Amino acid sequence: MAPRTKAVNLKIQEQSRQQILMAALKCFGELGYAHTSMARIAKEAEISKGLIYHYFDSKEALLDGIFHLMLREADHIMGNWNSKTAREKLRQTITQSILFMRQQTGTMRFLLSLAIQPEVTENLKSFFEVEKKKRMAEFTHLFEELGYDHPEVEAYYIGAIMDGLAFGYISLQDDYPLNEIEQKLLKKYDL
Repeated sequence: MAPRTKAVNLKIQEQSRQQILMAALKCFGELGYAHTSMARIAKEAEISKGLIYHYFDSKEALLDGIFHLMLREADHIMGNWNSKTAREKLRQTITQSILFMRQQTGTMRFLLSLAIQPEVTENLKSFFEVEKKKRMAEFTHLFEELGYDHPEVEAYYIGAIMDGLAFGYISLQDDYPLNEIEQKLLKKYDL
């Protein structure tokens, strides 16, 4: 049997990192950040605690890794953004965000729980500010393209609606009229 190539080793390492991040995300979503130990994450990932420390030197580093993973997901939701019309961008944002809520309920629960625990994310504050400015600029420009009088206010408004939808769906799940609200949003924005 031939030794593994560097490319194969890198792929295995990336898979291990992803496995650890997904286990951490699940544990953080179910137990909360403060109540999740590295041992619990290792158990969920079905690996040794030592292997976690090979990739992440602390729980905070795991949190940082999760946020970078979330940014990649957000970029995926906004995929091909520059090739779309403003209406297509807004429709894609609404439909893909709601799909994410349905498919990644634990992730949404985790993100919302962090929003009410700012002390947990203190070391990520500058990172959040950069991302917030970037996303707000994108959505403000989108609403400018759509001809809104106050595009920045509309960008905040749609953000607040999406946050509220996530909270409502996490709280009530199947009892929450997510489909109907999605259709109402698409109608409101004539999409």
